[in-house]
Amino acid sequence: MRPALSLVLWFAFLAACTPPPDTFPLPPLSERTEAWQAWRAAKDSLFRTDESPLLPAQKAEFETLDFFPYDSSLAFAVTLAPALERDTLRMATSTGEARDYVPFGTFSFPFEGRTHRLAIFQPLDGDMRLFLPFADATSGRTTYAAGRYVDLDPTADGRYVLDFNYAYNPYCVYNPIYSCPLPPPENRLAMPVRAGERNFGKP
Repeated sequence: MRPALSLVLWFAFLAACTPPPDTFPLPPLSERTEAWQAWRAAKDSLFRTDESPLLPAQKAEFETLDFFPYDSSLAFAVTLAPALERDTLRMATSTGEARDYVPFGTFSFPFEGRTHRLAIFQPLDGDMRLFLPFADATSGRTTYAAGRYVDLDPTADGRYVLDFNYAYNPYCVYNPIYSCPLPPPENRLAMPVRAGERNFGKP
């Protein structure tokens, strides 16, 4: 075989075996489930402290928060599409007043043959974490009707693990004194997200 042809075939082989630049592997499942279990335990511990959002009667009976079993099919390797405009968005809340956020970008992920998109926000209160409020087909059934949240730490390369097993309830689920942002219309998924925290105090 001529050297030039061999070189062409070699580069073609590399191109076929190299994933696209916007894809990357998830951490091993064992690593993800171990981290999730530790996160759950820390959350349960917090709810037993003076910082708990629970009402006194709830706290006296509290044992553990109710979560779906870990579902590896609801964890996605995603790359952020940065927001083209970062004008302040006034997000409605459970108590009626608005809270200000800045659009940070969007995540796209495939599930059951469809591509879904969610908008990501950053608060204007100095908290650098990214905020993902969403509702889905389980909202009002097995999960809180108004929706749930996922928090993420910003990354330098725009790559994230969007793991819905970390979806949690806003504090207004437990105590009405809390003001909780409501997911915007673009973050209402038609798909069911049977992962993360279930509705509090419901069978």
